[in-house]
Amino acid sequence: MKNSNPCHSFTRLFQAHANWAKVLCRASVVIALALVLPNQARALDNVLINGGFTTGDYTGWTTYAAETWAYTIATDGGCCYGQANVNNGVSYPPGSPYSFYTIGDYQGTDQFVGMYQDYTSVTAGDVFTADGWGYSYANDWFGGLPNGSGNPPGQAWIEVSFRDSTKNNVLALYRSVLTWPAGGWVDLSVTNQYDLNTYAITNTVTTLVAPPGTADVRYQVVFNQLQYSGGSVQWDDFNLNFISGPVPPTMSSIGLNNLTLCTNTYAPVTATAAAGKTISSFQVIATTSSLSSIITTTVTNTYSTNSSFVSGIGTGTATIKVPLTTNLNYVLSVSATDNTGTSASTGATFDTIAPALVIEATDFNFSGGGFIDTPQNGGVYLYAGALGTEGVDEHKNCSNPSGVVAYRSASDEVVIQDAGSVTFNEQKFIVANQPELVIDYTCSDDWFDYTRTYGPGGSAPAGTYNVWLCMGTSGSGPQATLSRIAGDPTSSSQSPTVIGNFGTASFAENSWAGYEYVPLTDQYGNLASTTIPAGQQTLRLTQIANPNLAYIILMPVAPKLTPSLAFVYPDGAHPFESTNHITFTVGPANGSNIASSGIHLVLNGADVTGTPGYSATQSGSSWTVSYPIVSNAIYTASLDVTNSAGLYSIFPVSFDTFDINNYQWEAVDYDFSTNNGSAWISALFIDNPVPSCEAGGTPQEGELAANSYFAFPTGFSPGVDPQGIGAIAQQGIDMNFPNDGQSLTSEYYRADGVGSQPASDYVRPKFLAAQAEFSDSLIGPINIGYYASGYWLNYTRHYPTNNYYVWGRLASGGAYSGTSLGLITGGVGTVNQTNVVLGTFSDPHASGYQAWHWIPLLDGNGNKVVVSLGGQATLRVTSSGLNTEFFMLVVAPPMFSITPSVVSGQLNLSIPTVTGHTYTLLYKSTLTAPSWTTVGTFAGNGSPHVFIESLSGTQGYYEVSVQ
Repeated sequence: MKNSNPCHSFTRLFQAHANWAKVLCRASVVIALALVLPNQARALDNVLINGGFTTGDYTGWTTYAAETWAYTIATDGGCCYGQANVNNGVSYPPGSPYSFYTIGDYQGTDQFVGMYQDYTSVTAGDVFTADGWGYSYANDWFGGLPNGSGNPPGQAWIEVSFRDSTKNNVLALYRSVLTWPAGGWVDLSVTNQYDLNTYAITNTVTTLVAPPGTADVRYQVVFNQLQYSGGSVQWDDFNLNFISGPVPPTMSSIGLNNLTLCTNTYAPVTATAAAGKTISSFQVIATTSSLSSIITTTVTNTYSTNSSFVSGIGTGTATIKVPLTTNLNYVLSVSATDNTGTSASTGATFDTIAPALVIEATDFNFSGGGFIDTPQNGGVYLYAGALGTEGVDEHKNCSNPSGVVAYRSASDEVVIQDAGSVTFNEQKFIVANQPELVIDYTCSDDWFDYTRTYGPGGSAPAGTYNVWLCMGTSGSGPQATLSRIAGDPTSSSQSPTVIGNFGTASFAENSWAGYEYVPLTDQYGNLASTTIPAGQQTLRLTQIANPNLAYIILMPVAPKLTPSLAFVYPDGAHPFESTNHITFTVGPANGSNIASSGIHLVLNGADVTGTPGYSATQSGSSWTVSYPIVSNAIYTASLDVTNSAGLYSIFPVSFDTFDINNYQWEAVDYDFSTNNGSAWISALFIDNPVPSCEAGGTPQEGELAANSYFAFPTGFSPGVDPQGIGAIAQQGIDMNFPNDGQSLTSEYYRADGVGSQPASDYVRPKFLAAQAEFSDSLIGPINIGYYASGYWLNYTRHYPTNNYYVWGRLASGGAYSGTSLGLITGGVGTVNQTNVVLGTFSDPHASGYQAWHWIPLLDGNGNKVVVSLGGQATLRVTSSGLNTEFFMLVVAPPMFSITPSVVSGQLNLSIPTVTGHTYTLLYKSTLTAPSWTTVGTFAGNGSPHVFIESLSGTQGYYEVSVQ
């Protein structure tokens, strides 16, 4: 260990502390305009990444040797962070709070420790300078000698080596001084040139010139500990400055970057060579995709002769007009090379989508059904000053901040603002020199009506369309719906019919200012289409979440050639989809026929196609696929369908089949205590409580009921306990839940310091029943929040008698483990309770504090724990930092044994079964084999199931797994 050497005792002080594509309706970061390529002239440009260590880690660097680098806050003796400092007469400017140090192992052998960085954009004749700062402490100077030792002192230096394209052959080598004084920062300039054979200094220089054949320059820091020499070095602010080199051509901007709905037929670029040079060629790299496909096509073309779209080749100025195709997303790069081989490049990302109609989101109806027929591109600011009528043209469901752009009427509650994005612009607004406007600050259930005339003389032809929404959001899942309005658009009595949703599991931009095209899809993820007849027709955009809305585009429907999903159940739309079969219906859409051999069903990772119970039934050109499943289980299924043309679709679905009647208890319904005026009575509980708390609106709103935990609970005499409310959970008895900043707004359910909030989850039938009982539509599920590690809550009930698996409906912002369920075996209702841990809940895939997952109670080996309950018992949940909504008991299968018998020379294995469980028979030839082999899987039906195995004359072992 290095700290066994007193010379290195300081080092501890310096340890580190510290299934349709979404398509962008904006231009991404693909290529910067006037991109700096190899050989472009720059002035004093430090080409090193993280040369000042501002990242506080090794970003950009490769370290080497057993005793590696470490980073540290540069304080005592460090690199003068935050103030000017003078060391050895050199004024050192403020720098990063981090510096790095090297140190050897002091093991009696020569060691080289350090790190390096390669810069590959180098050609012969490029000129550089290089330096960096070093500091060696006086009490651990690398140039000193160990006590009583005759070993040579250590060395440390910065070196720059020019290399060929393999990076292995050094063509020129330069170094700084090898030793310098202790106790101050020293600027180490790389000025000494070395002979590559003898390593003798041959020259002292001020600049470093890349020799012929150079393709790479390496900047390297070396700490050389010789035998038992001591010492260490701290480093900071490395520079490899590009001074000069061949001058590349200058490139004009393509001019289309970040444009959407671009109508240009070509992209012009002009290249001008440096004085005395000529342009010899252009290279065009075009990556394109269609609006409805994730498939991209990249085409590279080089042009070295003049043609109808290339001119000026062989002269000092040349121009290319890159032809563009309509209805594509483009990532375009154009580079020019001069007669010396020096190149430069420019690029742009844009689209040439040409809709049948553009409807600006800001151009919703006004004055009670009024509208303007717009041109195909939607026009620019045609609805200026128009005021929408609440409940007829628009509906706002929440209040908004100030800052409305003066486009629509200032009296309108809809917030319209500049898009605030440099990543997309409709070309028409650039041409009009006007900012792009969007609807901002929306909330759930906001809606906007858009009436246009279709057919001759209207805004667009009548026809069948796919619809796309250009929007920005930081959410996930469905964001908005599109509906057709039946009835009079000038009346508040309108009847919307939903066509589909805009939304997906995740968004490419994940930002309200990062706009992208999102397709309208049905519940199965297929592109949804709508047929719009001639005449005045109204579309309604309704918010599910709160995305920013830019514009809607109508695209003539394109034939869908891949297989389509028409039906699936269970579909994972909500928990508790109890059924005994999973069923898919698929069809060819407009594509080729589907054969049964092109259908495969994968269930929980296993291909069950053709296994017992599987069926695929054809009706016309469609197929219905079915397979038996069991209740109280979690499934991930995928139907993979390939048509006769080889085109395929994959339809994944995740769901559970839990029985809604399984015994459940809410996380917020923990025990409580009351006081009779002289003593506390603790561990009180309600066996079958009704929910009565509103999960929306004001905290602690709802109905007070004697059989509800909400608020106090009620049914006890107020005034005799310290809170004056009759009943409250006691710290150390009913709960351990310190206050971490909770207030009434975060104690949504009970005013006892336990954090709670509305749960964004499936509203179970008991909440719907309570809504009807209390005539309160806001009653809904509540979850525990602020549930820090080590906090616990007790749950006393008369639990039904049986053996159970325990499942939790849990959520967290990241992976967690160790949340435990325990049984109180003594001291219930006192401060001296005995808690026996039964198992733990863990979720490595937790993805958000309102992203609710089913998590089973497991033992230390990852097996589901069987908990025996019956009668009154107290369970305790101890958190490891998560949100909890409710817990559920699922009856575990009874214990059983396999009965073997030999019948007619075959081995029969009889396995008793219980309806609602899945059984898997496993085999091993020896108990030491690394894994079991699956023999077969089957669903229990209450009768014994017999597996027939051939007798091979060798021993074997069988095991049955039950879910």
